Amino acid sequence: MPRPMRHRRPSRRNAREAAENYLDYSAFSRDGLIKQLTFEGYTRKQAEYGVSKAGL
Repeated sequence: MPRPMRHRRPSRRNAREAAENYLDYSAFSRDGLIKQLTFEGYTRKQAEYGVSKAGL
């Protein structure tokens, strides 16, 4: 039986990595970084996950 969550994990991991990369070179508020990630094509849920895991 396929695991539907497997397809989402790379996107969540990518969202976390993207959030960390943004924070490495620029200051963002939590909301601002979520908006940036959703602008890049991540879903709101993926962006919130990534920002949370990045420490915001």
